[in-house]
Amino acid sequence: YIGELALKQSLDLRKLAVDGISDSQKIMQTARTFVERLEGCYAENNSRNIDEAIEDLGEVLTQIREKRIEGKRPYIPTGFLFLDNYFKGGMHSGNVMVLAGRPGVGKTSVLLYMMQHMAAEGVAVKFYSCEMTIPELTEKVMYNLGGLRPYMMSSGEPDEHKWREAKAICKGWKFSIVNGMNNIHDIIADATILNQQGKCDIIFIDHLRLLQTGDSRLDANAYARTCEITRTIKKFSMLTGIPVVYVCQLNRESLKEDRDPGLQDLRDSGSIEEDADKVVFLKRKKIAEGDFQIKLIIGKHRQGAGTDEHIFLNPNDSYSGFTESEVDRSRDIDLTAEVIRR
Repeated sequence: YIGELALKQSLDLRKLAVDGISDSQKIMQTARTFVERLEGCYAENNSRNIDEAIEDLGEVLTQIREKRIEGKRPYIPTGFLFLDNYFKGGMHSGNVMVLAGRPGVGKTSVLLYMMQHMAAEGVAVKFYSCEMTIPELTEKVMYNLGGLRPYMMSSGEPDEHKWREAKAICKGWKFSIVNGMNNIHDIIADATILNQQGKCDIIFIDHLRLLQTGDSRLDANAYARTCEITRTIKKFSMLTGIPVVYVCQLNRESLKEDRDPGLQDLRDSGSIEEDADKVVFLKRKKIAEGDFQIKLIIGKHRQGAGTDEHIFLNPNDSYSGFTESEVDRSRDIDLTAEVIRR
């Protein structure tokens, strides 16, 4: 049946081309309809009785054991030991993780740090950026690798030795950046094809509010658009097994009330919380003038413990790399101020 469906759809697409239909929206909608029907067939064929499901789980455990014996990681490490500890090794197949914070907190920098760590581990990473240009993102990567310093951008003259060293480090990385693709269906189609080619193990999206569905009625309503996008992302991840990490914004309430953010602060729709397997919050804490920490908080973990646990990230001077610490350095400032008042 699936073969017949594919043949019929290919003939429909061929007819559009022969008839000279140049309406890209119509062509993409025809293709998406086919993919959705195909996914429905796949979901039906993917159903299991409990005894079959237990056998499948046994095979998964065998694969994990074999990978460990071979010295390979069964899951994709996040780059942060704190998260990997609670997330049972990192990102799992079919998982969706949300990285949430207020503007300017460093979400993209943390995202890039995670991606670099994964790429260094041999993971094929695909980053869909709806906000920053490829040169801007590459600049941050080179800061972290030591091949560039912020002040060098004004002169255009990096240290040639360190530049070459940094280039050598990432030479074999399977890490690619796409800029300007903001239709969620286009992103999913692209990632699916690349995954089948062995070029995509995990995808990152920056960020949720800039994504579109291609349906003008949905896109005109923030709530409806967000619900459609988060459901589409989760469905895609479950069907393909490709983990997804995306960035989203928080409302202003936690900032106004001077508290740690919670799931109720996720902006636009409760579907973000419902469809995510993991939610991680970022809160920026000022230590002194020009000196900050980021409080990283686990807001949701569907597969285990860790909710409300936190760690502090100390950024380097270019805000491109981080070290983990259990120490809240802002408390030292608070204690000093208290002593002065007394």
